[in-house]
Amino acid sequence: MGAVQAVRHEAQSETGTEFDAIVIGAGVAGLYQLYKLRELGLRVRVFEAGSGVGGTWYWNRYPGARFDSESWTYGYSFSKELLEEWDWEEHFAAQPQTERYLNYVADKPTLQVSTRDLGEAVEVRVRDNGTGIPPEIRDRLFQPFFTTKPTGEGTGLGLSISWDIVTQQHGGAIAVDSRPGEFTEFTIRLPRHGLAGRRSA
Repeated sequence: MGAVQAVRHEAQSETGTEFDAIVIGAGVAGLYQLYKLRELGLRVRVFEAGSGVGGTWYWNRYPGARFDSESWTYGYSFSKELLEEWDWEEHFAAQPQTERYLNYVADKPTLQVSTRDLGEAVEVRVRDNGTGIPPEIRDRLFQPFFTTKPTGEGTGLGLSISWDIVTQQHGGAIAVDSRPGEFTEFTIRLPRHGLAGRRSA
């Protein structure tokens, strides 16, 4: 499933960032909405007041807090993998296990690709929920021979070649957005008629 961005009180850091939708609360329904909206190719942000995911199941920690329906009914049916991997310990799961399950879903490594028709251009986004890219090296990603791998393990040409293909050969644009510890997202925009126009010029 898509990476969960559980925002505590840092909404002010998003100044200038545009989203197609926002979801309030990273609980069972909030994570589901995040998945479904990203599946549609929308740029989504989840806002959660707690220091982690869970929504109601983050806050309700009183003795005896547990599901009022069978645990399996809360499993995310959109992912066969998740359904097969997770085993509920109790018929009606208590709060600690429910919170563990939601964190398991949120932290699961994912790679998501989405496309969007922009009229005169097509947009492709590739996003993961990995460790992110530190700000101090982000501006150097597309430089030839730049690599963060140990000596002899990388040429540093992959992103540089990608940049040339997208921008020089197709007249498009490629950008990267990343938040350390949360995600990295590459956005590629290719004009529908850009290349033809460049050749006829």
